[in-house]
Amino acid sequence: MGASNPAASTPEGYLGGTAPWRTDLYTGRSTLVTLREGIEFNEKLGVKHTPELKSGDPERIKAIFGT
Repeated sequence: MGASNPAASTPEGYLGGTAPWRTDLYTGRSTLVTLREGIEFNEKLGVKHTPELKSGDPERIKAIFGT
């Protein structure tokens, strides 16, 4: 987030803090979820997911998705 403390004596201290032009208004109000939990939540809301194809058979891909 662009914040650091150059006078810190530890790596944790250096990375801590919030830049003066940012806000802490919304920090600490979120919940970390797994990918599966996020997908389930989005599906409940009606969000559609399109998987990203990393590799595969070009002919099969063309047959499924077209050109």
